[in-house]
Amino acid sequence: MRRMIEITKNGITRKVTNGAWLSSYKKNGWREVGKKTAKVEPATDLTDEDLRLPGEEDNVPALDEIPLSEMNLKQLVAYAGELQIDVPNGTTKRQLREMIHDYLKEGEEDEEEEAEEPDE
Repeated sequence: MRRMIEITKNGITRKVTNGAWLSSYKKNGWREVGKKTAKVEPATDLTDEDLRLPGEEDNVPALDEIPLSEMNLKQLVAYAGELQIDVPNGTTKRQLREMIHDYLKEGEEDEEEEAEEPDE
């Protein structure tokens, strides 16, 4: 007879075979009912130093030092967030690059206009 175990995820409980549990359900976030799991407290006072891996150096370039053409989607979204640019869902990398480029270009034009204005 097959060993049946009770599993749960998001309030849903099922009885499945041990083989199904090991081959599919466990990988997809299901947990055995009655098994204790460690409770993890969120870290609230971690610094960048705490998050650094052993041997990891500070030579990771800041987002404003990476050319837009070399940024991946995650970096582009993060950089847009730093610049306080609203990014609608479904925005492509090309669109993000254009939005950031336009934003930065506007900032340069504003600086040039301020430099041209005479001081009173």
